[in-house]
Amino acid sequence: MTVLAFLKLLGCLSLLMYGMKLLSEGLQKMAGNRLRHVLDTLTTNRLSALLSGALVALIIQSSTATSVMTIGFVHAGMFSFAQALSVIMGASVGNTFIAWLMAAEFNFSLSDYVYPLLLIAICLIYSREKRSAGESLFGLCFTFLGLGGLYAFAAEIDPIVIEQTTLFFSAMGEGYGAFAVFLFIGALITILVQSSAALMATSMILCSTGILSIYCGVALVMGENIGRAILTWNAASSAGLAAKRTAMAQLVFNVFGVTWAFWLFPIFVNEICQLVHYEAHPTAPGHNNLAYVLAAFHTCFNICNVVLFVWFIRQPPEQQLFFSRK
Repeated sequence: MTVLAFLKLLGCLSLLMYGMKLLSEGLQKMAGNRLRHVLDTLTTNRLSALLSGALVALIIQSSTATSVMTIGFVHAGMFSFAQALSVIMGASVGNTFIAWLMAAEFNFSLSDYVYPLLLIAICLIYSREKRSAGESLFGLCFTFLGLGGLYAFAAEIDPIVIEQTTLFFSAMGEGYGAFAVFLFIGALITILVQSSAALMATSMILCSTGILSIYCGVALVMGENIGRAILTWNAASSAGLAAKRTAMAQLVFNVFGVTWAFWLFPIFVNEICQLVHYEAHPTAPGHNNLAYVLAAFHTCFNICNVVLFVWFIRQPPEQQLFFSRK
């Protein structure tokens, strides 16, 4: 890989990360205090808190921002521990939508159709009332342009480079030891770049080109869950005891979730591959359908994680409105 090609890769990733940041910030400005109102009124029980967390994360396209916002409510005494943890669990599900958008880009080249949206975005930017909408639209366009650049970069990689890189990663094997290494790498990358979207896009690129097997790609995606929890814990480090307790609970929740999924790793991945109609095999050639495998795993993993652990949250008596009915 030449220096120019490497710089192109970094540029595409930077455009993707900036687009996601601009999209999230623009959507937060558009929503304004309505997000706080949603979180304040729709958290009377575990089910509504989960749904509100998923909704907010879906709206602002950032589970980390939702978690940090929720921890801020805990620090201010507006949320109980049970309410906050339910919202954070729901946010982990709402955050999976961006993976499906990425999978769609890898299969339908949506970036080819964003240029008219750039014209609309620039018109909105110069309007004071619609400026936030324009920023959000710019962010969406930059996100797809970054993804499109990554896809084009993957298509231009020299087959010899792909073969040599594949052999390098293959030397690590396909056992639990190799999966654990990729899980750790996924968590580390998420912490360093502070963007789970960049890691997801990179995993899709590596798998679709055949450099990584679907198992190693999924392990990278699993590591992202731990990385996000560590970022939230870092954000809560200067807050009060209640906020730190909530951040630690999210970390424990994500670690235990990754633990059970890692224990059932081959079975879980194979089931997801059957769901997406892809034959999982260490030597199977990569293709675009692998992007849907990663998106489906990301969604199914977070949903299963929530279903398994939400029942351990003990609601205060006055909030047991739905689940206390017999």
